[in-house]
Amino acid sequence: MIIKDLDDYLDDICQKYPKVPRHEIKRLLEYGFNTFYTLNKRGADVVIYNRSFAAYCGKMFLDSFKRLYYYNLKKRIKLRLLYRFNQETYSGSYFFGLTDAE
Repeated sequence: MIIKDLDDYLDDICQKYPKVPRHEIKRLLEYGFNTFYTLNKRGADVVIYNRSFAAYCGKMFLDSFKRLYYYNLKKRIKLRLLYRFNQETYSGSYFFGLTDAE
């Protein structure tokens, strides 16, 4: 089995996009791989596609009942992840509708 690393592909991508700095391309790829890993670790299915190919990381079923049960399970995971990712961080201040005199 051949194990590939990010640096194996970095030179090819830098040749394809010569105007983008190498460290920026590396940051983008690391962010994408880390997001992919985090979503898979938390139980989400990931679909990556463009015009020429599609890649699906998850389970596929032919039985309708199993597919529906799996869809509902994954929908709950998706809602949980979206809720966690979209939480606003507390900035340390509260805003009230009081005037200066009050």
